[in-house]
Amino acid sequence: MNEMIKSISIQKELARHQLANEKFEALMATIEAALHEADNMHVGGAMRSALAQLNFRNFDCMKDARNTHAKAMTENGWSTIMRETGLKDFMCHKKRVEWGRAFYENTVPEFNYDNVVATFAQLYDTRTDMFEDGIVGVFEGLSWDYKSHLPVRFGKKIILQYMEGWTYFISRDVVQDMIRAFHMFDCKPHPDFRSAASSPEVFTEYMDVTFYKNRNAHIVFKRLDLVDKLNEVIARRYPGSLPPPR
Repeated sequence: MNEMIKSISIQKELARHQLANEKFEALMATIEAALHEADNMHVGGAMRSALAQLNFRNFDCMKDARNTHAKAMTENGWSTIMRETGLKDFMCHKKRVEWGRAFYENTVPEFNYDNVVATFAQLYDTRTDMFEDGIVGVFEGLSWDYKSHLPVRFGKKIILQYMEGWTYFISRDVVQDMIRAFHMFDCKPHPDFRSAASSPEVFTEYMDVTFYKNRNAHIVFKRLDLVDKLNEVIARRYPGSLPPPR
């Protein structure tokens, strides 16, 4: 019987368990401290997403966790700097959609100093095209089911019609493209949209905007002289679209 039962050292086994418990508690303390610090830096979500990848059945999960954390940190870095610097506010709706797609497809540039500087420079160099893209994007999205819409130019009133996939925030982006255009044509700095309130109505010196429950937005322009400048942009992008002056 004694030959069938291997002898073990109880003290050695207790020491092994104690060491394992100490390492585990040290790991938990490290994770808790790291999460607390990450939360204070507003990047706790990235770390939690990475930790959720850990199943510990094999070491492959460590690689997955690192990749998840790197992706989440990149998105957090770009999102924060775009929001806090006003870079996103500077973008037209089309450019915002492109960046959103890059986040989704994981093709956004690595978040580092050189890429941030290069992105700022690229957006600055293309600011005129991006500005006009915002105007053209609004025009191309108009439905010709409304009498107030003219097939060749902007009129006094436009209706941004609800489309599948649109949200209040998307239509608000489009409205901001118009507000930005009017300010620039009037040689005035455009408003800081970062703190824009979520309101069903927007009143400016250039237009009145009302959002309805069907997600349509009705825009009535007040400065027709500036509407003419909008139409000049349409004419440059679509030569021959505007009728000759009478």
